[in-house]
Amino acid sequence: MALDPVSLKVALGVVALTLCVLFFGSFRRTRSPYSGWWCLALVLLLSGNMAYLLTGTSQQVWAGPLGNALLVAGAFSVWAGSRSLRLLPTPRWQLLAPPIATVVASTLENPATNAWSGGFVYLVLMATGMILATGELWLLKPSDSRAHRSLALAAGALAGFFLCRAVAYPIEGPEGPAFGTYLSPAATTVVTLVLPGQGVLQHDDAEQRAAH
Repeated sequence: MALDPVSLKVALGVVALTLCVLFFGSFRRTRSPYSGWWCLALVLLLSGNMAYLLTGTSQQVWAGPLGNALLVAGAFSVWAGSRSLRLLPTPRWQLLAPPIATVVASTLENPATNAWSGGFVYLVLMATGMILATGELWLLKPSDSRAHRSLALAAGALAGFFLCRAVAYPIEGPEGPAFGTYLSPAATTVVTLVLPGQGVLQHDDAEQRAAH
C-alpha cells in the first residue's frame, strides 16, 4: 500500500507543532539556546512542509521555492542547535546563505510548472546541514550528555538519506523507480519524523542536568 504524502506531511506538521510548544516552553523558562534553535527548526520544518501542500496549484510558483528554503533553513537550525550544546555561536551568514542559494536555484528552474525546481541544490544542502549537525553532536563529550549519541545517529541517518536522494536525483530524476519508491517524499516524511523525537530526548537530558 502506497503512503499518502499529504497525510504524512500533515502528521509531521502535528508532531512538529506539538514539539515546538514543548521547546518554546522550555526556552521561556531557561533561555536555553538549544531549545531556542530547536523551536526555530521545528517552525521552519513545519512551515516548509505546509508550503509543499500547495504543489500543483497556481501558488506553486512561490510555494515551491519557499518550501525548499524553509526546510534547508530548518536543517541548518538543527546544526546551530547542535553547536550550541558545545557553547559555539553560529555566524549569521552561514545560516542565511543556504536558504538564499536554495531560493535562487528554485527560481531559475521555472517553479510555476516544475514541482522539483531547485531540487538538486535543495537535496545537497539538506544533506550538508544534517552532516554538519551529526559532526557537532559526535564531538560532544560523553559526560556532557547521555542522549546526544542517539540524536547524532538520527541526524546521521537523515543526512545519509538526503545524500542518497541527492545522488539519485540527477541520475534518474524524481520520476525514477528508486526515487519514487525508496526515496520518495512520503519516505522522506517518515524518516524525518524520527529526528524531532531524538531532539526531545536530548532536551529532556539537558533539563535533567540543569535541575541537578
